[in-house]
Amino acid sequence: MFPVLPLELQLRIIELAVPPLTKRNLGKVRRLSTRLPLVCRSWRDFAYRVVPVVPRFTITCEGRDWDDPDPETILDAVAASGRVVREVELDLKLMEDDIEVSRFNRVLRGFEEVWLDLPADETNSANSLDTVNPSIRRLVFTTWQGADLDLSNIWPFTPNLEILGIAVRPPYSGCFEWDVFEGSRASNTVRHVCLQFAYDRKTGRCTLFDPDLFSLALPPSLLTLTVRHPSILTSGQRSVITAACQRNDTIFVEQVYTLAPGQKVDGWDIEEWALSVT
Repeated sequence: MFPVLPLELQLRIIELAVPPLTKRNLGKVRRLSTRLPLVCRSWRDFAYRVVPVVPRFTITCEGRDWDDPDPETILDAVAASGRVVREVELDLKLMEDDIEVSRFNRVLRGFEEVWLDLPADETNSANSLDTVNPSIRRLVFTTWQGADLDLSNIWPFTPNLEILGIAVRPPYSGCFEWDVFEGSRASNTVRHVCLQFAYDRKTGRCTLFDPDLFSLALPPSLLTLTVRHPSILTSGQRSVITAACQRNDTIFVEQVYTLAPGQKVDGWDIEEWALSVT
């Protein structure tokens, strides 16, 4: 008879073998789950007790298709089913119309945590947040591509709001402006920031930070700063960033990756990063 591993060890093995449960990994997780049977048949009840499952409701809006399907109807159906869903993701990357603020708030009613995928260079949809539903306590920007978002507008309406994570993809030639946090309580609530994929195609240099960077003031609440780019920071930039993170007790992570000729993105899963830090 084959020895049986402790149930906790079996679950740990599966945890290491199966990638994080993100939308991109769904197919892979499904295949691996069928190939990793557990010896103990009672594993499922144990897993339900030990592994927290937090359902997140996703609303995708493409083009001008905000009314079809009607998000409010879907939310009512979720409520009627008896499921408790505290997280919602608004995927607005392909949306063309502005969001009507009143509808925006009706859709977000009752949720405690909101994940936002914003369109590139979008301002109006993002700034609808200035009257975001006060029930929301946590906010995660999983994409924010240079949107001109004034974070100071949000807090008068949501005094307890905490920004868990922001993933920023600035324009290729632009630097990230840290003053977006100045003058608002965002400087005391933002926890994690990821700056990615901003470089000069001619010189190959990273443009996330000014070439002559000599000082950097980080939000006091910032726990981690991740910088992802296909180039290399200058020694001066790295020295200033490292010193700022040390003063702020912030963990600094630099990830340099290589792009093949003609390749624009490296296939990095931004949702996986957001889940790992939040």
